[in-house]
Amino acid sequence: MASKATIASGTNNSEDIEFNVRASDMANDFSNIFIRKTGDMLWVQLTFLLDPADQKILKAWKTGVALDASASMKKMFGRQLVGHLPANIVSEYEQKGWMTREYRDGRKVRTFTRQAVDDALKRNLVSLSTNTMDYVGSEITAYLSKNLAKDGSSTVIYWSGGNGREIEEVGEINEAACANLNLDGPDKMSFGNGTQLLPAVKYFVEHCQRTQPGIFVFLTDGRIEDLDEVKDYTAILAQDILTGQRSHLKFVLVGVGDEIDESQWRLLDKLDGQNFANLWDQMIVTDFQDMLKIFNEVLRNTQIVALQGTLLDDSGKTLKQYPDGMPGQVFFSMPASASGFKIEMDGRQISQPISIPNYR
Repeated sequence: MASKATIASGTNNSEDIEFNVRASDMANDFSNIFIRKTGDMLWVQLTFLLDPADQKILKAWKTGVALDASASMKKMFGRQLVGHLPANIVSEYEQKGWMTREYRDGRKVRTFTRQAVDDALKRNLVSLSTNTMDYVGSEITAYLSKNLAKDGSSTVIYWSGGNGREIEEVGEINEAACANLNLDGPDKMSFGNGTQLLPAVKYFVEHCQRTQPGIFVFLTDGRIEDLDEVKDYTAILAQDILTGQRSHLKFVLVGVGDEIDESQWRLLDKLDGQNFANLWDQMIVTDFQDMLKIFNEVLRNTQIVALQGTLLDDSGKTLKQYPDGMPGQVFFSMPASASGFKIEMDGRQISQPISIPNYR
């Protein structure tokens, strides 16, 4: 781990270090500036000072919600039979071709056709599980569409269907439509064999313009099987963001159910530390009543502070432009020889000097 320090006079160009700019040296518009020096480059994480009493929240984000449609999610979607079918009934359904035995999502399962389910429900042999995803998915979609989405709607998809990599689009959903939104699992594809996250991440990234910031939420109940691929792709996105090739992206992984692998999720936190761009946040929902309070905390740095903004180096060269809104937290890189940076927004210019500390 690199050393940390506060600003001191002079420079030290040979050592790779991390440091925070002292509050007394920061422009009044900023609450924190964290810098990592690596070789001849500075990697900067800048957080604006936000007034909690300020009710002005600018909606500039592309937003989306992805619902895990792997086989283990059937219970969460209200599609799992609850109860016990007598052996003679199981045999009857199998003989009629209403039941198959197969491996899905790494587990040996029995799959019943719609005829079998309807028959068992009619005979009061079983009931269906509670559909918790209908509530969770609708609430998160409504929150994003109302508070953050530039066009007032969020893209909703099912992911991890079929072979584990298939996606089914639900549509563009605004806040009003959430009241009648029925999220009970995919219609066009089967529940999937495995939980593979990368296709859903790529789907949202490819549908988000490079100049527009994006927030995308992924709901799942289990272990991510393609985590290494997700890490590699995240590293590429982080580099694009830091070098000004695209606007900021935020991915939020929301865990539901009792089989979340928290140790695996912590690897994404570690990855953010390595890549510096802080793309991933995670939350585990156990109390659905407090879900939106937790979600609001996760997204605390997603406020847009200006309709447009431009980031420049000390010579006036453009480092990054934000034509669709200046986020409350931004990430960028610049040469270690730079004496500072400037931000133009709201018809004014903010200047911030930077000096690399010496250690005593």
